[in-house]
Amino acid sequence: MSTLPGLLQSMDLSTLKCFPPGQPEKFSAFLDKVVGLQK
Repeated sequence: MSTLPGLLQSMDLSTLKCFPPGQPEKFSAFLDKVVGLQK
């Protein structure tokens, strides 16, 4: 079993890719609707 410090030290960070920006306003509108803050 690996530990978090060991995993972080052995990671190849060059393989990471940029995450494209999302649309948080759509997610917040969905949450508002689910919890009843929006009709």
